This record gives sequence, C-alpha cells and structure tokens, in this order.
Amino acid sequence: MHLGHGDTLEQRKGEFKETLKSAGDKAIIIDFFTTWCGPCKAIAPKFEAMAKSHPKAICIKVDIDENQEVGEEYNIQSIPTFVVIQNGKEVERLNGANEAALSGLFEKYGK
Repeated sequence: MHLGHGDTLEQRKGEFKETLKSAGDKAIIIDFFTTWCGPCKAIAPKFEAMAKSHPKAICIKVDIDENQEVGEEYNIQSIPTFVVIQNGKEVERLNGANEAALSGLFEKYGK
C-alpha cells in the first residue's frame, strides 16, 4: 500500500496494522468516525484539507461501525476522536470536532 504526501486513506480491516508497521517514525493521525455522525461529517473536509497541507503526517480514517475491533482497541468512547500514533504508541488524543485543536495536532505532528 502506498500513501502519497498529504493523502488520507480510509482504512479497512487488515490494512490498519500494515499502515502502523510501515509508518516508521512518521506520525499517524487517525480520524475515528461513523457515517451517521453529524460532527464527523462537518469536520471531515477540514481533516482532509489539513492532511494535504501537512504531508509529513500519515492521515487515515477509520469507520468504527465497520472496524469495531479497532475502535475497541483504541477505547473510542465518542466520535469523532483523533488519535496520534508515533513509533507504534499513542502520543496524543483529541475528542470532538474542534477545528482549532485539530489544527494544533497537525502543526505539532505534521511538519
């Protein structure tokens, strides 16, 4: 699987672990969402725009309705939730559709 700079990738079962392994020391910013969530839909275009303008981060989206085991593994209690993984470990988490806070995550980990 190849990710270009600034791409977002909607993860499917089995792809998630591969993405984590192949990231090396790059930050992975994960958008945990569902298709029926209003705030998820509202923040999605902003997440994708930030991903394009911060190409050093790997940005992925995980639909927790389709990937419940991944949602459980990361203890996702509310959506949207954004999780930053670096070197295989969670380093930061943001709950809710807060554009300013999300921008801060991208500034911190995507440059």
